[in-house]
Amino acid sequence: CKASSKDVAALQVKHLSRFPSAPLFAFTAFHCALAAAGFSLLLYPRNATHTALGLAATITIAAVPAVVLFRVHSGVPERAVFVHDAEKASPCQRHIYGPGEWVAPTAGSLFRFEYASMLLTWTAENAWFSSVVFFTSGVLALGVALRPETWQACGNVKVMQAAALLVYAVLIMWRYPHNRMRDNFMLSLAAALALVACALMAA
Repeated sequence: CKASSKDVAALQVKHLSRFPSAPLFAFTAFHCALAAAGFSLLLYPRNATHTALGLAATITIAAVPAVVLFRVHSGVPERAVFVHDAEKASPCQRHIYGPGEWVAPTAGSLFRFEYASMLLTWTAENAWFSSVVFFTSGVLALGVALRPETWQACGNVKVMQAAALLVYAVLIMWRYPHNRMRDNFMLSLAAALALVACALMAA
């Protein structure tokens, strides 16, 4: 029998909500803001409490991506395998839905669900690309946290952010890391637009 689209959607939500997938998704969403706050407290503390909080936040935003990268690297392909779908033959289908899906090599493996938010969006060759996202987010956050006192210093900060966005966009267009090709084009375009904005502010 065939499952309905509602059943499939409910199953996907259930899988994405598994620990630690849901907390990692939230961490990714707020990573830049957390990093900016941590850098600000660490670089411009008003008291010892601010320094401690800034140090804790900075360690967290660096340690969590490192642990995730290690877990994903150690779990692929032993606990999760990317399988190409022969039914997605047309270029349009591959562009919208991707060429395949991550599957569990054994029936009892829940790795792909536990790390769904960090794994399902990437292709097999680029399962590590979330580290690039976190690094770019960290550089942008550092630029937000810095408080330059001159126009030249402010321009230098924007150049730093623009350089990070340029590397991010080039890597996306070179590696095509996302499973869905549409995501590669949309995110590289967004990075390019943000790059232009930083370049204009730096001029």
